[in-house]
Amino acid sequence: MVPALQHKLVRMKQNIEAGRSMLYDATQLVDAGQGDAVVDHRLKPFLTEMAVDIATTCMTLHGGRGYQRSEGIEIYLRDAAGLLIGECTPDRHYSTVANLLQMPSALPGSP
Repeated sequence: MVPALQHKLVRMKQNIEAGRSMLYDATQLVDAGQGDAVVDHRLKPFLTEMAVDIATTCMTLHGGRGYQRSEGIEIYLRDAAGLLIGECTPDRHYSTVANLLQMPSALPGSP
């Protein structure tokens, strides 16, 4: 396997593991009754943006075939992109975090 391909696969695995760890930590806080809005509002955009990056990388690794529906890859990119706008956009989450951290002029949920 070509080293450049190996490196991309390792980075994708690394990001998935980091996201999983962050998600598990957040859910343990919620289960313990210590949920944190800052953690929640940082986690959703991190995971959704990571999903788009990974789906895009997978598609480009497959070249033109990755774009074809018959390969079954394009649906992951479409679903991941939908997550970016479902519920709330990443920028709105970041604005909410800025407000929760009491940064000057930060308005919760502003674009």
